[in-house]
Amino acid sequence: MTIRTQEVAHMAALARLEIPEAALTDIAGELDRILHYMEQISEIPRAESDEDDPGPCAAGDGTPLRSDEPGPSNAFDLLEQAPDREGEFFRVPRIL
Repeated sequence: MTIRTQEVAHMAALARLEIPEAALTDIAGELDRILHYMEQISEIPRAESDEDDPGPCAAGDGTPLRSDEPGPSNAFDLLEQAPDREGEFFRVPRIL
């Protein structure tokens, strides 16, 4: 696949980028090389076994997660320690 300067100019317009005409040829060449490398990478054979494939998460499925259960809250303890409060709310400086 070859990237033409007209395609680069179109992509630049869509991205609202101002690219000088002289740079369009260089950028088209760079994008062309990137696509060539991507084609080479896609030709690399994948592993025969799923055991070798780490999948989307290298950590695997064994990541421990805590159970999502309601528990006691210490919000009122924190509110008592607040330097400035109003009823059951923290009072903070106004930011404009």
